[in-house]
Amino acid sequence: MANVLIEEIAGDEQVLSHTSAMKNLAEFKIFWSVLRARVRWRPLLRSVNDWMAMFETSLLLLRQQHGSSSSAVPKWTASLHSVVWAVLAELDAWPDIHEMVGDTLEVHATAVTALVLSAGRELSQNIRWITRHRDVSRVRGAEAPGHGDAAGIRRRQRRATAARDAHRSRLLSDSFGYIALATPRALRAAALVVAFKHEQAAGPGVVREWFCLVCQALFNPCLVLFSPCPHDRRRFFINPTSVVDPLHLQYFKFAGRMIALALRHKIHVGVLFDRTLFLQLAGRPITLDDIADPDPSLHASCKKILEMDPTLVDSDVLGLRFIREVDVLGLRTVTELFPGGKDTSVNSENLYEYINLLIQDSFVNCTRRQLGHFAEGFSSMLGETISQTAFFESLNVEDFDEMLGGSKDSIDVKQWRAHTHHRGYKENDGQVNWFWKVVESMTVEQQRRLLFFWTSVKHLPSDGFLGLDCRLFIFRASSSRDHLPTSQTCFYHLNLPAYTSLSMMQSRLQMVVQEHVSCGFGAS
Repeated sequence: MANVLIEEIAGDEQVLSHTSAMKNLAEFKIFWSVLRARVRWRPLLRSVNDWMAMFETSLLLLRQQHGSSSSAVPKWTASLHSVVWAVLAELDAWPDIHEMVGDTLEVHATAVTALVLSAGRELSQNIRWITRHRDVSRVRGAEAPGHGDAAGIRRRQRRATAARDAHRSRLLSDSFGYIALATPRALRAAALVVAFKHEQAAGPGVVREWFCLVCQALFNPCLVLFSPCPHDRRRFFINPTSVVDPLHLQYFKFAGRMIALALRHKIHVGVLFDRTLFLQLAGRPITLDDIADPDPSLHASCKKILEMDPTLVDSDVLGLRFIREVDVLGLRTVTELFPGGKDTSVNSENLYEYINLLIQDSFVNCTRRQLGHFAEGFSSMLGETISQTAFFESLNVEDFDEMLGGSKDSIDVKQWRAHTHHRGYKENDGQVNWFWKVVESMTVEQQRRLLFFWTSVKHLPSDGFLGLDCRLFIFRASSSRDHLPTSQTCFYHLNLPAYTSLSMMQSRLQMVVQEHVSCGFGAS
């Protein structure tokens, strides 16, 4: 033990200087006990690191032998399984090294997850340890240990709702098939598992990416389900011309499910609802002021009519009747606002009634079926204990914006940097300073793409990086400087090679923030 102790403290100037400052025997004995403890935990920590690395190597070999699509996963051997738990329990007895243990486990998250999921009798014995270190395991949500026994965990895994093998080129149709066919009870109760075809990545990061990409496709104006507001392209209302797609009602139901699921999983998809859509879901009436964003032309026309001299309106110089004329794909149609409306003139006495009926027909009547299917899909994800009206009762549009769309503000790079920690780099290293200098020079959209590549989070919570569930990390990658950065989005890890100049850093990051690269390039 003395030889081991000498080897451990050799070259440790802090230890040697502290030893030379000892004043009495009692103080020396205390310090000696601390050193003996350090001798015990250092080799144990190294052993944990070696065992975890060995497990992940075996996993890599298995995938190479059976292919990336193989569901076979190596298990911890019974003997080693017990030893690892015993060592982790021993290390957990020293609070001073909890952060160091956590860093070691974060590097080997796959092995930690397998260790937790394979826990049998040890689960109840180590439940406090599992709960404390849940952030380094890929087991999340309903799968997380601590919500039941080991058998319950495995049952939840078996009934996990899977969007597996979703092909990126057919993302919307593939996802529609998975989610539309699943029962509401299964979607609410089970974990959501997502995997893109021909990609090994899986986990929370892939789920976040999938939500953002599917919602981006659903609200793409080219799909004709929703239309963006002219002055705010992130804000949408139902497109009445969606009837051109024979499957549009099924897709509205699917859209309702996806939006509600995003809220359940607390994922900001960057989509905002126009006030008219929000009010209809909340069961509230739509007024003239509410249509200013989705149809500024109709809003301006109605305001102008209301401000006209009543005698001019009564003269019927405008020729207004209780009808609404609409162009749908080049075909002009006329709809009566009530029976006999085409023969009823608008005058100063019925002017407000005309405006209200016109708004009702433009934003409610013509999209009633679409809204009904969207609401059906949305409500099915709320469960039986809460109604859609009750859900929206205490909300306003701004509240819902924060819940679904996230922050509308530009990214605060200073807060981003303050919320990021480094492994293998120091805060004042050239690569770190170059990295943040490049980030500061990016456009807001490029910054969002980099953040998405790094974390699968494109739209931050309303309080920015402080609202994320964990901190971000930049790891020094061992790969060649010719390589691009990679990421582990589940754990907010960016693996950054040691580039040798600012220009090299800039060129590599500029490649990463291209739209076709920032999606699906990193690992989970």
